[in-house]
Amino acid sequence: MINSKLIKLVKDIVFYIFIIIMFLTSLSMIKSKQSGEVPNLFGYEFYNILTGSMEPTIPTGSLVITKSVDTKDIKVNDIITFGEGNSVTTHRVESINKGNNLEFITKGDANEVIDPRPIEENEIFGKVILHIIGLGYVIGFIQKNIILSIVIAIVLTTGFKMI
Repeated sequence: MINSKLIKLVKDIVFYIFIIIMFLTSLSMIKSKQSGEVPNLFGYEFYNILTGSMEPTIPTGSLVITKSVDTKDIKVNDIITFGEGNSVTTHRVESINKGNNLEFITKGDANEVIDPRPIEENEIFGKVILHIIGLGYVIGFIQKNIILSIVIAIVLTTGFKMI
């Protein structure tokens, strides 16, 4: 019986850690949406994947987590997130032009051709370190339905404790 209690305790801990991470990520994304800044949590930035340009590697609806890196550390085949203004793209580095300034030639995995212009160092937000399939949809739902999301979270957390 001790094993089943230990298993239940571990499940509870994992569940609550997941809920806390989801809550913090959601708050970060809501705050960033209001301020126009990029969602950031402990130095990591979060982006929803809205198109299929990186499929099958990163499906539409995924959440990508990026970390700012020195552009000199970016290599061919790395996946980077870049853009300017409200235009954000996540694509794979196909090649690197090394001149006075580094320029990155990128392409979506599902695209037939490379992106129309090289990406300059100052346009890179970070290197993708992780993607979570489907979580972009969840975060998008939470951002649009914060009150309903809080109610669902309360029901889930109290409901799981009763089981």
